[in-house]
Amino acid sequence: MPTLQTAAAELTREMGAVLFAAVDAMPADKQTWKPLDEGRDAFDQLLEVTGINLVAAESLRTQSDPVFSEDAQAKMKAELDTVPKALAAMKSSCDLVVSALETLTDEDLDKSVTLPFRGGVVRPLSWLAMLPARHMSYHWGQINYIQTLYGDKDMHLPK
Repeated sequence: MPTLQTAAAELTREMGAVLFAAVDAMPADKQTWKPLDEGRDAFDQLLEVTGINLVAAESLRTQSDPVFSEDAQAKMKAELDTVPKALAAMKSSCDLVVSALETLTDEDLDKSVTLPFRGGVVRPLSWLAMLPARHMSYHWGQINYIQTLYGDKDMHLPK
């Protein structure tokens, strides 16, 4: 019977792959296009996903509160200044999450960490194990919606 860790790892791999495929299929000019000049473009969403994945991977690996700083976030955004770089970093961040998940025992899942969101949110590692896949799924939906707005009705899945 699969464990939560193996299920979370598989979902993280799958959602990383479908998100990658969806953004990669977009024309270059649409990867940074914002609906009504108000929404968020696919590139910005890739940066967010990568950042969340890195925070989750660190916390799962160390089983402690992740270190987060605005400076580190700004540095990441400056380094990932193109969609191809952001896609590669997102894929790498998924690999880091999966590696961290593979080290967790069932007992580890009950440990809690404080996440740097909304002033500090305390969650068990079992909750955090599923966060990267859930978060990527949410943004995959947003990116698919952006695609429909410029006329792309195809579902772009990994080959």
